Parts: sequence; structure tokens; C-alpha cells
Amino acid sequence: MLPFKASYWQLKKGAPFEFNTNLYPVPDLKAPFLGVHATSSVDGVTYLGTTVTLAMGRENYIGLQGVEPLTTLGFLRHIATQVVIDKKMLNYVYNQAFDWTTKNFLSAVKAIISKIEMIHIERSSKVEIRPQLYDKIIGNLFKIL
Repeated sequence: MLPFKASYWQLKKGAPFEFNTNLYPVPDLKAPFLGVHATSSVDGVTYLGTTVTLAMGRENYIGLQGVEPLTTLGFLRHIATQVVIDKKMLNYVYNQAFDWTTKNFLSAVKAIISKIEMIHIERSSKVEIRPQLYDKIIGNLFKIL
């Protein structure tokens, strides 16, 4: 399993959008990630995300807390191998791996909420670590799915 960190943004209070349902983009069947989407919580917060990056440890929720340097090097080696041998992973890296940057994130959100602007959103404290199964022998992150 490789751990990926899923981070969120959220709509600011007073943003001119209200959702009673979840919004997802059309899935990319070549990658196992959902892409940036909007989900409404029971407490009234609408989360936008996720941005998915490789976690640098199994408990790396915030900044450098929980970083495992040797484990991270192993994760990076596995991901680099995936990029080299699997065009699907290369496609993911090219299309989604940089959604954590403000510019790319806003562009991804605009694909599902066209009128949204940076003034409507803020970073959320919500972070999740999501383990992704892959076939270590074949070396394919996407074969398990």
C-alpha cells in the first residue's frame, strides 16, 4: 500500500453557492482517483477537493509531522517506477498530481462549478490519509482496482 494525502478546501461562509448534493466530475477510468469534487457535510460545510499527493509517512497529516524519511524514499521509488512503466500513472501525474497548487486547484474546481473564484474558497483543516493498493510484483498501481 502507498499512502496518499487527501487535502481539502471549503466554501467560505457567505459564498454564493449552495449544494444539496455532491458534485463529481466525469471519472477518468485511466486513474483511480476521483478528481476534484464538492461534498456537502451535515454541519453545513461544503468541502472541495481532494488534492491528492503522496504522503511522506503513514501519519503525515500536517506539514512535516509524521514524516518517515526512509519510508518516503521507498514510496518515491515505487511511484517513479510506476511513472516509467505505466502510461496510466504518467497520465495521472501529468493531469492531477499538481492540483494541490492554488492555480491548478481553482481550474479543477471550475470544471464543476464554473463561476467559482478564489474569493469564495479557503483551505480546510480536513486531511485524510488514503492507502492505495498496488501489485508490487507487477508494479502496477492500477492493476488492483
